[in-house]
Amino acid sequence: MSQFYHLVEYPHLLQFCEKEQIPIVQYAPSDEKLTIKNIVAFGEPDKLRNIFKSRRMEIEASLKFAYRHNILNREKTSRLKSDYPTNYWSTLSELMIGVWLENQGLNIRCVEPPALDGKKKGDYLVERKGEIVFIEIKTLFGEKESLIQEELLRDIVKFCRDKQLPVETVKLVQYPGWKDYYIEKEMLLQDIEKYIVNMLPVESQCIINFKNKSGIWIRFWIAPNTFYPPSFGGSRVYQIQGYLGDRLNNDDVQVSKENIPSICVINDFNSNVDKNDIESFLYGRTCSVYTKPEIPIFRQNGGRWASNSKSELNAMLILRFESNSVKIKTSDAYLCPNPKYALSYSIFSENIINWWKLDSDGISIISSRA
Repeated sequence: MSQFYHLVEYPHLLQFCEKEQIPIVQYAPSDEKLTIKNIVAFGEPDKLRNIFKSRRMEIEASLKFAYRHNILNREKTSRLKSDYPTNYWSTLSELMIGVWLENQGLNIRCVEPPALDGKKKGDYLVERKGEIVFIEIKTLFGEKESLIQEELLRDIVKFCRDKQLPVETVKLVQYPGWKDYYIEKEMLLQDIEKYIVNMLPVESQCIINFKNKSGIWIRFWIAPNTFYPPSFGGSRVYQIQGYLGDRLNNDDVQVSKENIPSICVINDFNSNVDKNDIESFLYGRTCSVYTKPEIPIFRQNGGRWASNSKSELNAMLILRFESNSVKIKTSDAYLCPNPKYALSYSIFSENIINWWKLDSDGISIISSRA
């Protein structure tokens, strides 16, 4: 018990660490995103104490919810314990949203309810005042994608140091959400080494740009006699429409096999989902025809809800959490213009939710309230 003394005010986190034998180590500075092993480390410096406390409270609330509903099966426990940050954060995200759903006054009727395809499952079946709704959760951007991007940057920094390449600074300019980074990692790093070596020797500082066919774009500042990058820059996700199409297509977003409304809840950790991008993805891209005297504007077919057929998916709800918290900062909900089943707004009590729908003109996205 002595190794967990600093966790006594977080009883469910303490229970998880003891039961799953999470190694308790002394805090050490790291560029890595925190996983549970980092968060429960002891001896963090004073300047980080509030951050660590917030992180632990976030996990404590999520684990309390998980234990109460007996959610921690072998797979979820393994993912929470994982040193692979995307596994940890995506699973914690599901629990955080579960906490938020309960805070809305919703009753969690079922965890992992069966989906329409008969093979996969959703995340929650919730109920309020007799209305039952199927919930599917997606961790679309933010922590999950930025973790992979940051890991790529760290790998490049370490690689340049180990190979003694004269790289002073590295910046990831574009990252396309490459799913197979871990499979292709060694080949990518070798390609980077060849690219830089082909530019050598250099007599003064210069900038070179590495691009590959997968869409990765990395900028290097190289200079003579430099063998360790002292800094590395952030990255930006591009081709948001491609991300949305990949993660939120009809096959990947599960809906209920029962005749009830279904909602896809997106955890947008870092507020990367742009209003125009999500509206274009759902309802179709706005276009205009340059004719005189008028310039008519219309929505081009191709949005997820552009079809005339009814959709089992009633809404997409985008949540943006406060930093290191299970509290919501902002939220937008987009309603399907032609749902198969009726959905009452009153199922959620959160007044911070902005409800949006396609206007009767088929072009404008307008506020929608009960």
